[in-house]
Amino acid sequence: MSRFDEAYLFSNEGDEVLRQISTLANYFVFPTKSRNHGFRLGNVEILSRNFGMIDVKEDNLLRVLRIGNLTLQELYDSLEDAKAERQPNASPALAQARLPKVFTYFDCTDYVDRDDPDKPAISANERPLLTFAKWRKRHDAEAKLRWYSHLYLLIVYVVRHQRPNVHGGYFEGLLSQELIYRLACLGYDGTVTAYGSEVALGTACEQKQIRMLVSPDLWKRRTGPVAPPPPTDEKLRTATRAAAPGSGEAATTGAAVPNLVGMSIVAARAAVAAVGNIPGRRGMEPQFMLLEITREAPNQATGTVVSQTPPPGGRVKEPASIEVIVAK
Repeated sequence: MSRFDEAYLFSNEGDEVLRQISTLANYFVFPTKSRNHGFRLGNVEILSRNFGMIDVKEDNLLRVLRIGNLTLQELYDSLEDAKAERQPNASPALAQARLPKVFTYFDCTDYVDRDDPDKPAISANERPLLTFAKWRKRHDAEAKLRWYSHLYLLIVYVVRHQRPNVHGGYFEGLLSQELIYRLACLGYDGTVTAYGSEVALGTACEQKQIRMLVSPDLWKRRTGPVAPPPPTDEKLRTATRAAAPGSGEAATTGAAVPNLVGMSIVAARAAVAAVGNIPGRRGMEPQFMLLEITREAPNQATGTVVSQTPPPGGRVKEPASIEVIVAK
């Protein structure tokens, strides 16, 4: 990957060819007791309730990307734990894993679009292309497809002429094909220019129910109306092993969700950071992760937080995400 300036990953939580068939085949080569480390990047999902272009602080990037049962952060932390048990005297990893940050992600799990350019551009001619597009994350960013949904998708893929096409549907939808060819031929900057702006690109993805997460490697070149969070010098693990969840005041009483509506996005980032960290499964974890979605808001100043989910005032004990809509 080091030879490429840009890399893009189109993924789908319901890709049963990767999730079931490929994993089963690999089991005979390298048997394991758990499937947690057997999933493929093609099954990556972005943990967000919203669609469109999503920004997140760099040190939280791996926490909003999940493969199978675990986020990328949890996968890398578990590998570090295993390494520490096998090699107690080995020095801990200081830099966070670079590979996941190279990619710009397009989560097409709920993607709906036309598959025939000759059909009129109306919603009646759109259909789910890679899954049945149930939008499981509408109310819970961490929701996932249930086991029977995966089984049903696999059966339908095999017996119903690949409708939906869980593995190759990216080359059937008009927008996904357009994105693939533009990114391959024009690169990120050229693709943004073709759509007119980053906000327009995000809007195109939002309308077709695609989640997009831009690689931190591209942040320096981005020229949108709202700058992404500044890059950080992050460690793979924010601290050595800490107390288990449930110990300490933060885990007992929970933290109140701050009111970010009306703030500038810079002030909102500072307010979320001020809440601090809580003891997690491995070390310290941020109480809140801020996910930023830029949208058109004619009556609001550029960079103003227009709305947030969950609403302010509630209390949460576990690490949680706050998704905010930021005015263009």
